[in-house]
Amino acid sequence: MKDSTGRIWHFALALVLAFLFWLLHNLSFDYSSYLQYRVRLSTDIEGYESSALSNEVLILKGRGSGFYILKNRSYKRDFPEINISMSSKYLTRVKGKDGVFSVKISDMAEKIDEAAEGITVDFFETETLTFNLEKQSFKKVPVALASDIRCHPQYMIVGEIELRPDSVVVYGNAKDLDGVSKVTTRSVVLEDIDKSVQGIVDLERLDGFRIDAEQVYYSFDVQRYVENTKVVPVTVRNAPKGRNFMVLPSSVTVTYRTPVRGAVRDFTFEVDYKTYLRSSGSKVIPKMVGGRGILSYEIEPRMVECISVSE
Repeated sequence: MKDSTGRIWHFALALVLAFLFWLLHNLSFDYSSYLQYRVRLSTDIEGYESSALSNEVLILKGRGSGFYILKNRSYKRDFPEINISMSSKYLTRVKGKDGVFSVKISDMAEKIDEAAEGITVDFFETETLTFNLEKQSFKKVPVALASDIRCHPQYMIVGEIELRPDSVVVYGNAKDLDGVSKVTTRSVVLEDIDKSVQGIVDLERLDGFRIDAEQVYYSFDVQRYVENTKVVPVTVRNAPKGRNFMVLPSSVTVTYRTPVRGAVRDFTFEVDYKTYLRSSGSKVIPKMVGGRGILSYEIEPRMVECISVSE
């Protein structure tokens, strides 16, 4: 009796294993079936959030493995998502519904086909999907380059470092945006530079905000220079009649840098009486006049004392 019972159990187990092998074997084949998804759309409409889930279910017919089809049909309420990105030019506002946009399936078919891994799409039953995009406040702020750039001896950066774009739009809560004054790049670290440089750098992310760009282009000119020093007199101008206007000291020592090749025009330094009147004290910084071709300079002393007395 025991031997008979054992044989029955062995036979039943063999049947179960045979069924499982048969099932796994058949599920590995491709089948054609209707499948359902939700589409998560990322876009770039100014003043609105960048991502939303479709209000409708996307229905398509496609070919995929039995495993894939079985998995897709196991979702009863929360359908699997397909993530795609599209330009705002493909979105149309739905009349009478603020923040609701529609997209034709024909415009997103190629992107859906690429994003729906595991299946080959035959055709779409759904013709249009709509998306609710919440309104967001936004603010345009400058981009600040975080950098540590060191040039080779006798080389220097000439002019300003160019950023493109030099400003970006930040989206977020109106109150939180008040505290955002700029967007900083990732740090650019360069050493021993002896030629002009250009490159691309990522922007630092701001938690709780969306930025309309991820990277900026930067460039700057580097030139070899020679350094010279000379003593230059400081003149005065626009002194009114009846006032004796002078500066002390009457000359400054200028250390200036010029390109290795290139003519430099002569230069002087002056103090305008109007500048003196606008200053908060008696000391002002002399202004260079002329000197075209000079890359940079420093003067010593940096400020001169102004004296104005009646004649």
